[in-house]
Amino acid sequence: MKNLLSLIAFLFITNIAFGQEKYKVTVKVMAPGENFVAYLIDGDQNFPGPTPTSKLLKVKGDGTSATFEFEEVLTGTYAVFVFNDKNNNSSLDMNGQMPAEPFGYSKYIVMGPPMWEDCSFTVEEDVEISVRLVTL
Repeated sequence: MKNLLSLIAFLFITNIAFGQEKYKVTVKVMAPGENFVAYLIDGDQNFPGPTPTSKLLKVKGDGTSATFEFEEVLTGTYAVFVFNDKNNNSSLDMNGQMPAEPFGYSKYIVMGPPMWEDCSFTVEEDVEISVRLVTL
């Protein structure tokens, strides 16, 4: 009986864990450059920076644009942060407290610091996002 209850509990938990839908988030960046880094940020606790569980992708641009595809994204609320890694060091270079490399967030219009509420979006199906990079 004890083994039967354990088996039922295991199957129930496995169904919950593996039963969640997974989607694709495609990020398109229209900007000159070759080296781009993007984070799919999964929470506001460290925003505007990435969280420890954020997904990271690096892609080569074609000189005028770049496309990122985050696969197997669970239903939830996310934001995207992208920057043009001009010197290919995999980190956003800063000039004091201001970014020294072109950067952008999902749904972000430069009017002060980026806020989670302004940059976040909900994933309940495959999503396509365009990010505009700005230079300060």
